[in-house]
Amino acid sequence: MRVMGVDPGLARCGVAIVDAEGPRVALGGEWLLRTAAGLPAGQRLAQVADRISDVLTTWTPDVLAIERLLFNANVRSAMAVAQAVGVILLSAARAGGGGRGGHVTLPPR
Repeated sequence: MRVMGVDPGLARCGVAIVDAEGPRVALGGEWLLRTAAGLPAGQRLAQVADRISDVLTTWTPDVLAIERLLFNANVRSAMAVAQAVGVILLSAARAGGGGRGGHVTLPPR
């Protein structure tokens, strides 16, 4: 099973691919996707979507796991993360639903 894990964000978005077969687990790849603070939010979201789509297309995960947004007192940053989650889910849907197994939302660590 191949899992794509995402720690969503607009400024920084962490992505990893993990392959598991029986008791064996291997890291396929990891990336830190960054967007420039000076760009309009729409362009930054488009960059996140494009990069997530590239990983989905290249690695074809079975499952997409997205870290759940932790309640944040900073409404502005919470909104930006929520928007990033939206474009990640959209990218997954366009790539075939986030993998053959769909997607799951994981609690923050």
